[in-house]
Amino acid sequence: MAEKSAKEISAETNKLGVKIISDISKENLEFSINDVNYHIDFYTIDGLPSPIFDKLFHILKSNMKKQYQAANVGWNQKKKIKEMKEKDARYLVVSTDTKEIVGFLYFQFSTEMDMKDVEYPVFYIMEIQLVQKVRNLGIGRRLMNIGEQWSKKYKMERLMLTVFLKNKDAIKFYEKLGFKPDEISPSQCLSSEEAKEYDYEIMSKFVE
Repeated sequence: MAEKSAKEISAETNKLGVKIISDISKENLEFSINDVNYHIDFYTIDGLPSPIFDKLFHILKSNMKKQYQAANVGWNQKKKIKEMKEKDARYLVVSTDTKEIVGFLYFQFSTEMDMKDVEYPVFYIMEIQLVQKVRNLGIGRRLMNIGEQWSKKYKMERLMLTVFLKNKDAIKFYEKLGFKPDEISPSQCLSSEEAKEYDYEIMSKFVE
């Protein structure tokens, strides 16, 4: 039997939809920190209720609008909403037991090309956002760990993300989790002079 292509691996995983949440233990989805109870729900974009999407977008906008405005890409609300509603969009949503949404991970099972034009399957972290009061509690790490579990089970080669160079706190967080600049990131594949034109880093972590 021929080995599956990167596109086939990602497409087959996407077809599983919400079934993949059963791979994650209850202990990883329901937890308590500082006497506050949290739970993580999983949605495909087709099953994500509009009021919840609106809350997720509000968190992203509150956290990131100024960074986008200061970046080369700029802030385009309609474009960002469209990106967050792409057909393969998947969401892990963190809420308290009082139904307050405090963060989310938006990801896609996708593919990427290396410098030799070889395509491989990736777990692409599109956004990970938390409200200020729940940062540094281990919730972001928990979300990323779930991503790693899925990446390993469904044969993704790498976890991957893009981060603004000025977002130093985010870069430190990713580095602590083992992420490094990917070979296709401007800082790695261009001369130092050429790389100055880019204000972002593409980071990745190989699935072990």
